[in-house]
Amino acid sequence: MTWLGVSDLVAMADGTIVAVGSVSGGWIQQSDIDIARYTTSGVSDPTFGTNGETRFDSGSVNGFSWGDDPYQVAVMPDGSFMVAARRSTSYGTAPSYTMALRFTPTGQLDQGFNGSGWRQFDFTSSSGGEEGRFMLADFDGRAVLGSLLYSDGSALVRLNPDG
Repeated sequence: MTWLGVSDLVAMADGTIVAVGSVSGGWIQQSDIDIARYTTSGVSDPTFGTNGETRFDSGSVNGFSWGDDPYQVAVMPDGSFMVAARRSTSYGTAPSYTMALRFTPTGQLDQGFNGSGWRQFDFTSSSGGEEGRFMLADFDGRAVLGSLLYSDGSALVRLNPDG
């Protein structure tokens, strides 16, 4: 796997750092989301995911892998975190969709969020493509997801903890 780059970093309450980015085993269209946590000493946190990392792949359609690219991570009040991302069939072109993913404090997909730990949105009905760009925890502890719509501007949605 090759790191394509870090998209966002967030400091957790305990001083650890969570980084989200993309990794690829080949074509850039086949990128996966990689999440890593580092201790206060700057080394991979062995209590997080597998050896300090968690990888997410949304699967394939018609034999082609989806490209999964994260943009922003937000820490939730319970220590879990949410990621805003894009799911696309080809790099930077339609169709692409907005994704929201929720991970537990130990780096596992939170199955209590939409039954799978992630949810896909189609704000543009596949007409022009979109990507989840922004994620934050609001004053009630719910996630707010912002999406860039390629042809229609933007979308904003407030998510319940269960997705």
